[in-house]
Amino acid sequence: MELDLSYITDQIIAMSYPGQGMEGLYRNQLDNVKSFLDKQHADHYKIFNLRSEKGYDGAKLATQTDYAFDDHQVPTMAIMLKFCCEASAWMKQDDSNVVVVHCKAGKGRTGLMVAILLLYCGLDATADDAIQRFGDQRTTDGKGVTVPSQLRYIHYFDRWMKHENTLDPRPVRLTQLVLSPIPTPYQPGKDRGFEFTIQDHANQVLYHQNHPGFKMTRSSDNLILDLGQMPLCREDLRIRFLHAPSLLTTSVLFSFWVNTSFILDESMVLSLQELDGAHKHRSLFAPDFSVTLHYIR
Repeated sequence: MELDLSYITDQIIAMSYPGQGMEGLYRNQLDNVKSFLDKQHADHYKIFNLRSEKGYDGAKLATQTDYAFDDHQVPTMAIMLKFCCEASAWMKQDDSNVVVVHCKAGKGRTGLMVAILLLYCGLDATADDAIQRFGDQRTTDGKGVTVPSQLRYIHYFDRWMKHENTLDPRPVRLTQLVLSPIPTPYQPGKDRGFEFTIQDHANQVLYHQNHPGFKMTRSSDNLILDLGQMPLCREDLRIRFLHAPSLLTTSVLFSFWVNTSFILDESMVLSLQELDGAHKHRSLFAPDFSVTLHYIR
C-alpha cells in the first residue's frame, strides 16, 4: 500500500489525515494506516491528531490523542508544551516507540508541532534547523511549514527553550497599528468594506473598527489606526484585516498571530513576508509593506 507518510526521525512520523469514505480516496485510508502501523510498530505507536475541523472513528485508532487547532492557525503555548511533554515521554519510554502526527495535509500544523518536538528533545539546535529538517523529510521541495504565523510560533518556542526568563507575561494594551505604505484597497476612494478585528485564541473579538475610541487617519504613506479604549490583553492575539473586492463579497486581506509574552520592545514590525495570506494579494501591496504594532504594559 502507498501512504502519504514520512519518517522525520526513526521515532517521529508525519502523515496526512487518515480519511474514511470519499476522503480516503485522496488522502490516507484509515484502515490502511492502521494496517501499516500495526505491522511496522505493533503496540509501539501513539497518534497525535491536530485537525480540529473533522474527526474519525477513534475505536479504530485507539491510540489517538487530540491536540487539535484550526487549519492555518497556531496553538497556544500551553498546548505546545503539553504535546511535547506527552510525545517525548512516550518516545523515552521505549526506543521502539514512535509518535505519529497528522493534521489534514500533514504539513503546516503537523510541521509546527514536529518542529517544536525536535527542539524539545534536543534533536535540532535551532528553529531553522527543525523547520528545514521537517521540510526536507516531508516534502519534495523543502517547503513544509509555510504559514508565517506558524513559523513565528516555532521561533517563539525556540526562544522559550533557550531564554525562558526573558519573556514578559504581563498583559499589554495595543495603542496603535500602522500600515505602510497603504495597501491599494485602503487608499482614499477605495476603502469600501474596510474591516479589522483583534481576537484572542478562543476567537473572542476584543476590538474592531466600530469600537468606541477607534480613530483612523492617513498620512501620505501611512494608514494609522489609533486603538482608543483597547482592553488589556495577553498571550495569543490574532489580528485580521478584511476588504470588499466587490459589492457582494468580503475577504481577508491578511492576518497574523502574535504572542504578547514574546514582544519585549515597545513596538513590533512585521514585513509583508511575515503576514498570513498576503501572498495571495501581492499586487495590492508595495514590496516594502509592513505593519507596526505599538503597545504599552
